[in-house]
Amino acid sequence: MTSTVAGDPTTTAQLAAFLARTTPPGAVRHVARRALATVLPLAAGAVDQAAPTHVLSVARAIEATGPAAVLGRTERLSPTFAALVNGTAANTDDYDDTDLETYAHPSAAVVPAALAAAEWRDAGFDDLLDATAMGIEVGVRLARALGSAHVDRGWHVSSTSGHVAAAAAAAAALDMRADDIELVLGLAATQVSGLGRALGTMTKPFHFGKAAANGVEAALLVSAGLTAPRTGIEGRRGLLAVVAPHADHRELVRKLGEHWLALQVMPKPYPCGFVSHPVIDAAIELAPQLPGTGDITAVEAYVHPACIEFMEDRQPRTALEAKLSAPFCVATALRRGRLGLAEFVEDAFGTPSTVSLMDRVRLVPEQRSPRSARL
Repeated sequence: MTSTVAGDPTTTAQLAAFLARTTPPGAVRHVARRALATVLPLAAGAVDQAAPTHVLSVARAIEATGPAAVLGRTERLSPTFAALVNGTAANTDDYDDTDLETYAHPSAAVVPAALAAAEWRDAGFDDLLDATAMGIEVGVRLARALGSAHVDRGWHVSSTSGHVAAAAAAAAALDMRADDIELVLGLAATQVSGLGRALGTMTKPFHFGKAAANGVEAALLVSAGLTAPRTGIEGRRGLLAVVAPHADHRELVRKLGEHWLALQVMPKPYPCGFVSHPVIDAAIELAPQLPGTGDITAVEAYVHPACIEFMEDRQPRTALEAKLSAPFCVATALRRGRLGLAEFVEDAFGTPSTVSLMDRVRLVPEQRSPRSARL
């Protein structure tokens, strides 16, 4: 559905004009600077882990070299393949930032796309910074417009919103005109993908790489002359109509440029599912008061229902699965008084003390704020 008022610009046109003509304010540029300071070292540090290694091996087999950096490696690839590898690596440790309302992680797709496009254009740091800020803003707005029903239908909102956000960032980094950015957003919208069923597998971080790669590719293809729908987001049979039928496309542009939703994107204190963080806080606070976890008969964790829906796994077999296991996270935080990357090593899940305590953790749904919990 497009605007009902004759002559009004479409939602996509408004987003495109915003991307082409707006300079983000200082506070939003700070969010972008923090995103770069988070995602770049995360990707470089995780690039040799299994998921990005597999992606990189295929990328190297397909093409020999290119102009874009693979973070943490000496290889250089095409912009699309570099974004694919870097985006996959950026989310592998699950330490990237989060929108506090939707739990979407915009920066892991946006930063690799903005970086690859900036390298293609030989743009400076300020251009990269602004493109990152604009991509994050579009990503959060789209995630919120898609709404909780979109997630309930089985979509991975970080991936679906990430495709359009990455395209927005790439278009901004390439300094494209508004009418061309409309096409970029339409081309990205038609490539949206990402199933929630993939969470807990290597495909989850791959979602971010694919979003980043598709976003860069959309911008480069439109620059080369490829056409796409100008109302790919809000139009009949467009993105929102297909994957979130009850969404209101006007939410995407409400107070656009006045009220910046990117300011509500925050770093993650723990490298695991964000919905478990409040109960991890509680476990770490309680841990010093315990004489030992062996004498605990039961642990009742009162959590938001979303924590149970997404993180109830009681038998994690890999680090990726453990990051989506609230029982593991609570048990480990109680035992160690902390929960960082070192707690998600591959041999941590089968230790008798951890398994025993996990078995005693009971998740109890409680309709409180998703940012609160109690033990």
